[in-house]
Amino acid sequence: MSNSLPSEESFYKVEVSANHKGCKHCGTGEYWTIVYHDGREEIEIGSSWQDKETAEDICDLMNMAYHFGQESRA
Repeated sequence: MSNSLPSEESFYKVEVSANHKGCKHCGTGEYWTIVYHDGREEIEIGSSWQDKETAEDICDLMNMAYHFGQESRA
């Protein structure tokens, strides 16, 4: 998926899930999740994917929705 987000910083980002870090040497078993910062700490959305590309695609869509929502409030 192409990154068509505005130049503003992304609200959501993809990171390795805290509960599924996988093997320290090869990464097997690693899961990826989408996180956001609530002003105090980073929060995982609750879903995770074994494929990082899938997580990034969903994160891109969530950031687009977030930015469009911000624009519509203005």
